[in-house]
Amino acid sequence: MKIYSPTQTDVFSFCPQARQFYKEGWAPRIADKPMIASWMGVAMGAGLEGYYTDKASPYVEKGLKAWEGSVETFRKAGGTIEESDLLGIPELLTRALTKYPKMDPIPPTWTVLGVEQAFPEYGNARMDLTVRLESGKISAADFKWKKALYVKSGEGIAQARGRTLMEYENYWNMLHYVWTLKKVYGVGAANEYYIILGELSPGAHVTMQKFMVDPRVLATWEYDAHALWSEMQAADHVGTLEPRGNTTHRNQYGLCKYYDACFTHFLDRESMRLKYVQIERSTSR
Repeated sequence: MKIYSPTQTDVFSFCPQARQFYKEGWAPRIADKPMIASWMGVAMGAGLEGYYTDKASPYVEKGLKAWEGSVETFRKAGGTIEESDLLGIPELLTRALTKYPKMDPIPPTWTVLGVEQAFPEYGNARMDLTVRLESGKISAADFKWKKALYVKSGEGIAQARGRTLMEYENYWNMLHYVWTLKKVYGVGAANEYYIILGELSPGAHVTMQKFMVDPRVLATWEYDAHALWSEMQAADHVGTLEPRGNTTHRNQYGLCKYYDACFTHFLDRESMRLKYVQIERSTSR
């Protein structure tokens, strides 16, 4: 059975048709906040890849170059970005990356074994950091960057950080990474993963949280994953037929970004170009 990436599996589980659009590289013609946030995450990831590979490298410049590359790629595809949405972001990225050595949450007793390390035989699972813990066990750490943390009414910043971090408990992608490391390292892999929550404003800040993984949870994840991968493989072999849609068109982030593709343009790719642009997507995601 083919093993698919965590991102593709997650999109497919929401809607097979959305995953088809995702594979084809379709994106809204006008950049929305989630899209811009993803570019910020890519920029920070590129910068920190440089930092963890060689702390003396120009990793800040690498991060800024990745940001500029995301913006340029989108514009070259015909996308439109409101200038006000971009205002100040390069400065925030520069400040966070410059300050990062003082914020680095990875303990000196750990060893970083891999940065943006992919495991092609396990769905190209790509971990931000693969680390050897002080115990000697191998684990994964993943960054989640926010331009600014959402703080609810009556909530303090510490409570907001705790609430946001708990959204990643039993997180599908991280369970995929834990499963992958167990396949690769056997008993040498840890029953835990780490989420590093990063904030760009009002001041750069990072918080690292450990999440333990119950073996029974991982067994259930593996059962579900194989069922999804079997469905995905079948969907990839139906010829010219479109995959099925979903019964609901919203998730926790709001209306599906492909809503108009289905209900205004009726899956017609040429008609979709009025509302969407097409960007070549990396095969690893």
